[in-house]
Amino acid sequence: MKQKGFTLIELVIVIVVLGVIAVTAAPRFLSSQDDARDAVFVAVIAAFEDGMDLAMSKHKIEGEPESIEINGAKISFMEMLIPQEYPTAKNSSDCAMLWNTVITGIESTDNQQVLSDDMVLAKHERSNSTVDLRGTCIYSMGDRRVEYLSGGGKLEES
Repeated sequence: MKQKGFTLIELVIVIVVLGVIAVTAAPRFLSSQDDARDAVFVAVIAAFEDGMDLAMSKHKIEGEPESIEINGAKISFMEMLIPQEYPTAKNSSDCAMLWNTVITGIESTDNQQVLSDDMVLAKHERSNSTVDLRGTCIYSMGDRRVEYLSGGGKLEES
């Protein structure tokens, strides 16, 4: 009586072939995850800039006061007693508040101890320039970071 089945050599060859396929496919899969993270990063930057444009528009519609209220948050448009076209921030807490006011879904904090993987860390740096005294909000998302010049309206990748 003859039994049907696979020999040990055939099973080893199949396992080796599957291993080779897995080794070649894994880097492509991991690369697509990085591409997805980059796409999310770009989309979040665009959303922040759109939110800042909306805040600027509301500011103009209301007659360009020193501050406006959006979603219960008071946003200033004054930097060193100079009116600005876009929202301003004096410290890291203001930077986080600006982010959280114009972005929904990805929370920002200025506290490193409560930072989770899906949060943005906000820091504020004072200007060293004698010409432009505006500070800069620095938003970090994992290994990526962007800078927002207070009152400038746009983010720059750094």
